[in-house]
Amino acid sequence: MKFRNLFRKNTALLAAAVVSSLFLAGCSGETEINTETQKFNSGSKETAKTAKSELVPFKLGYLPSTGHLLYFVAKEEGFFEEEGLDVSLSNFDGNTEIVMSVESGKLDAAAIGSTSCINYIAQGAKLQIRGGIMKEGHALVVKPELVEGVDPKDYSLELLRGKTIANVNLGITDIVYRNV
Repeated sequence: MKFRNLFRKNTALLAAAVVSSLFLAGCSGETEINTETQKFNSGSKETAKTAKSELVPFKLGYLPSTGHLLYFVAKEEGFFEEEGLDVSLSNFDGNTEIVMSVESGKLDAAAIGSTSCINYIAQGAKLQIRGGIMKEGHALVVKPELVEGVDPKDYSLELLRGKTIANVNLGITDIVYRNV
């Protein structure tokens, strides 16, 4: 009961403070500042439009993988724009198609496994490998029973020992799993 009364009292005080602030702001006569703020905001919108048109178009290919979700986060949060890029994301079903798109210039960059990329380079593809993008953004999809009662900080590949898993043959993940 005391909590409810205290809550009502605090809510009433907060509402009174907000109403008083609005009333005082309305009576303050700072029209010039508001006009300047509007001019500034309008300028900001125009500047934002101009800045958007000055972004460098960048075509990025990705595969349907949980680790590639980070591209969507970066796009949604505006990180690409902060770096001066207008990124368009294109989904591909496999490495061959994505590598051909990079080589033909349809893509500026792509996210594929390093094993596949090394194999294509060995076959004469004109590609360069730049950094590991999957360092900590990748995940495994498992049945809930596998991790039931296990503290998330204790998750490890050891939980997969003796289990049947689906995997792409001869990729980095395959190599890691075979050596666990």
